[in-house]
Amino acid sequence: GNLADILNNNTKLKFLYFESNNLFNGNLSSTNVSGLTFIYLNIAQAPSIIGDISGWTFNTGLTQFNISSQFLTTDISGWDFSNTICTNIAISNNQYSNTNGYLKGSLSGWTLPNTLQNMIINYVSGLTSVPQNYSNCTNFNQLYILECRDVANNLNDMVFNQNCGFIYFYNYAEGNLRGDIGTFVMPTGVTFMGINHNKLSGNIETLTLNSIIANFYLNYNLIYGELVGMTFPDSLNTFEVGWNSGITVNFGLGVLNMNNVSSLYLNSISAIT
Repeated sequence: GNLADILNNNTKLKFLYFESNNLFNGNLSSTNVSGLTFIYLNIAQAPSIIGDISGWTFNTGLTQFNISSQFLTTDISGWDFSNTICTNIAISNNQYSNTNGYLKGSLSGWTLPNTLQNMIINYVSGLTSVPQNYSNCTNFNQLYILECRDVANNLNDMVFNQNCGFIYFYNYAEGNLRGDIGTFVMPTGVTFMGINHNKLSGNIETLTLNSIIANFYLNYNLIYGELVGMTFPDSLNTFEVGWNSGITVNFGLGVLNMNNVSSLYLNSISAIT
């Protein structure tokens, strides 16, 4: 069937949920989604879902937005969720190859709804930035960015609500997230933070971990410094720092005070003395 016809011919439709809908095709460019309060399209396996959906207008009552594209060619810079009541926004290409969809654009100017709790962006190779400011999202919990190689945000310019509990930037190949980790102000609510395969720099000795961080990962960046100079909270369970440019551990200067750490990974450290 034609997914666009289903949407456009059912004016009373409010809740749209398609999971692995591999029986549908259609051009979504002219699809009217303004009446929908829930959108979940996992269309990765569909035979031919195409179109430019940059002009989509969202219902003020929209609570969930999840779209996994196949052949959509959309600049999503202009999407506006500010008047919605979304708690979750998730966007994925399911492939980091441009042959399976090409969502693109700079999202740094997005105004997010204050109801937002989770932002997830996966395999969107055309994005040059992700949203910067989450300060008004009072219940914001999770920022998860996976394999978005063209994103070039500066971590130090991103503003997180103090309730944010999960921050994760991961690229299998080198990504472009930048910033001085030594001057990063960690939100007080973060319990998990991971930034791998990016271009963070700075002296890790000057980074202050918050009092409740449980899992901390910084791998394949440009970070340097002496780990013994850090202070580790008792909440820390997993600490992994490896394959960076200049991290050293000089145990002659002191001890790593990690009373409750059950997993310690110091991989490819520049020098251990």
